[in-house]
Amino acid sequence: MLKETFPDSAHSVYVQKRVQNPPFTHPALPFRTFPAVLIVWTLLWVLRPGAAQALSLTVRIQGLDSQMQQAALSGLTLEKQKNHDYLNDSLIRRLNDQAPEEIMRALEPLGFYGARVESHLKVEGDTYDALYIVTPGIPVTVTDLDIRFTGEGSKASELLKQRREFPLVKGDTFVHSVYEQGKKALIFTAFRVGYLDARYVENRVIVRKEDASAQIVLHLETGPRFTLSPPLPHWRRDFPRGFSLSPMRPGGSTCRTSGLPRPT
Repeated sequence: MLKETFPDSAHSVYVQKRVQNPPFTHPALPFRTFPAVLIVWTLLWVLRPGAAQALSLTVRIQGLDSQMQQAALSGLTLEKQKNHDYLNDSLIRRLNDQAPEEIMRALEPLGFYGARVESHLKVEGDTYDALYIVTPGIPVTVTDLDIRFTGEGSKASELLKQRREFPLVKGDTFVHSVYEQGKKALIFTAFRVGYLDARYVENRVIVRKEDASAQIVLHLETGPRFTLSPPLPHWRRDFPRGFSLSPMRPGGSTCRTSGLPRPT
């Protein structure tokens, strides 16, 4: 209760007025918020980490060798999430539906582009058993190898040697990692022998699933060849600030020396 005074010419009148406490200022928790707090704590308890861990999930793949099986499991989301704290029935079924596509994609870098996957999910209470039977099919083989060099280094012996040593030849199973290794070796060789502007103007692999064939196309533009210029005389080493030397080409003129100070 609060007394408010309203002065009058003759006398003062006192009026009593009920004033409510501002919300949430009382040290005690307001009673009307108790149901909401109870709901929040109930949800936190139900969704706490480990609350759904009673589920047991086993993932198995049949029909593949050890290397292919390891690749398939590494690309399988269900395998990665099988020990997740929030694993539940709906999540398991959703990941199981997308598992065949993931297995097929995981086998492509190994050369198997026509794999087929049968999915079987067995549920007994809280125990889930996911089985995938895979038929990898015929591996894709290299049927054509088109490696070309253009530019000043088109006849460079180092590049021609590297082309002969390309890790894939006709008849080999197309393995993507081996292809990338050979592609990098070609351009690194170009850099090593002085073709610093070398680049691929075309690099692609054409895979035909209908006849399990792969065509490799690598066209490398070498650009000019750069070499180190002869060392400068001692009196020319202290060139002006901001001056830079440009590499020379074989058979060309020596490096430019304009702007260098003359000996005194």
